[in-house]
Amino acid sequence: MSAIFMFSVIIISVILMIIAISKFKIHPFIVLTVVAIVVGLVCGIDSETVISKVKSGFGSILASIGIVILAGTIIGTILEKTGAALTMANSILKIVGKKRSALT
Repeated sequence: MSAIFMFSVIIISVILMIIAISKFKIHPFIVLTVVAIVVGLVCGIDSETVISKVKSGFGSILASIGIVILAGTIIGTILEKTGAALTMANSILKIVGKKRSALT
């Protein structure tokens, strides 16, 4: 496979990912997984190797940042349930003012 072909495949896949996620509101995890598999197959890698690489890549990412995501989710849920998140948001609004808040 030529470098131009592979570069074209990458550019087209990035454009398709952006469209699928932003316009069609497909979950990014699904889009990234499907595109990774399709790009591997289009570039001539056999299906067994593609699936193996996607699985090992997902496993290594989950192993390295899974604990951080889990801890962040737990802390965020606790802040929301106790009302601390709302208190923090109101305190920040008092400091910066409603005119300078980006979300209002």
